[in-house]
Amino acid sequence: MLKSAAWRKIAGDDQPELELGLDESTGARSPAPSGVTITGLRMGPLIEALTAIYRGLGLEEATGGDEVFYQQVLARLVEPTSKYDSLRVIEEMGMDPVSYATVNRRLPV
Repeated sequence: MLKSAAWRKIAGDDQPELELGLDESTGARSPAPSGVTITGLRMGPLIEALTAIYRGLGLEEATGGDEVFYQQVLARLVEPTSKYDSLRVIEEMGMDPVSYATVNRRLPV
């Protein structure tokens, strides 16, 4: 009985559905109430905030400005993933990633 009640809660049978403004046939976002269509998101503010925290914690100074370490920290905060896949995340963030060989070479440091 408890499992059944839990599954009903998870399914949200007793909760109204939240309107997300998505076209159900395509899953695409419909125009915002103002009539503006959202076509992309900018990661700049997130990168700026993470960089400020990185510097505020003294990591930039402690690593001597190591760009590989900086990129790996930012990438893994945005999307925890492998060293190899973090290069994709860095690229998606609009940064130029270093090579995978460079990441491995810098790992002992």
